[in-house]
Amino acid sequence: MLHKIKENRKLVDCVVLLIVALILSIPMFHTKTDLYLDDGSQHLMRAYYSYQSILQNGKQTVIPALTNGFGYSWNLFYGPLSSDFIMALGVILGSFNFGFKLTTFLIFGLAGIFMYKLVYELTENRNTALLSGIIYITSPYFFNDIYIRHAMGECMAFVFTPMVFLGLYNLFNTEKNHYYLIFGAVRSNFVTQYFYGFDCHIC
Repeated sequence: MLHKIKENRKLVDCVVLLIVALILSIPMFHTKTDLYLDDGSQHLMRAYYSYQSILQNGKQTVIPALTNGFGYSWNLFYGPLSSDFIMALGVILGSFNFGFKLTTFLIFGLAGIFMYKLVYELTENRNTALLSGIIYITSPYFFNDIYIRHAMGECMAFVFTPMVFLGLYNLFNTEKNHYYLIFGAVRSNFVTQYFYGFDCHIC
């Protein structure tokens, strides 16, 4: 049994990180959790009206329903990826609030997994990598961003930052995949190119 666990240690560690992410996300799924604190209301409103804009115009560059029908070019100066996750999950699940909550769980989980991958590449020690992933997603600043500020753009940066360093390490020290650097740095360009035809940042 222990031999099988050792062979599948990477998978076991990822499951552990997802379980920790689920535990950390429990308060978010509580019915009394206020999603409208700080930036939360803006992200929910933006996701909802961006979806309405796509239905009406086929794109979300300008949200016509805002500012009393004059439209608001929210997505021109604030990269869309953070609200796109909420929007997509909200449409699939039939609740933008639940889409917001599930997005926070995914952020916790992915941030932990990519930090785990980075530290394992640097140390080749899975115990250290697992501990680093757990510490990373339980940091006070991360909690403040998710539960107090609801700053989804900054929260998603926790996912992509380890990817950038992992890509840089692979680029200069190994012959392994370098696409982590490209994806981590460029991030949402494929989304912005599709909807807008130009590049912008994740936040």
